Amino acid sequence: MGEGERQTGQDQDLIEEIESFRSVLEREYEQKIAEVNKKRDEMLKTIQEMYIKKMGSLVEELDEQERKALSQAGNLEQTYKGKAERLIEEIDKSKLIESILHDISKELWPGLDDQNETFLSKGRSMDVT
Repeated sequence: MGEGERQTGQDQDLIEEIESFRSVLEREYEQKIAEVNKKRDEMLKTIQEMYIKKMGSLVEELDEQERKALSQAGNLEQTYKGKAERLIEEIDKSKLIESILHDISKELWPGLDDQNETFLSKGRSMDVT
């Protein structure tokens, strides 16, 4: 066996060893990539589950706040409705009508109050009805 054949055999062994090493590295790389992808998918799934839970709790909280607000609005409506009804009952309708007629008369006959005051100061009143 000559020097050249032995060198070629050593080169061939070295080439096979390098290719074997490269194959091992490629398998390890693919395995690491698969592990990283799996961890990433697990993390994404965990994040999605946490997001869904958080959104659910926020929706429940908003629903509760809405129920409270509607209840308070209903209570306020009843309170002010009752107050309005009591005020309506307390209003002296004859005085209200008199006041409205007075305002209308003032707009229609602006000088009427002055003449009426003149008559009143003399002890007389002017009948506007």
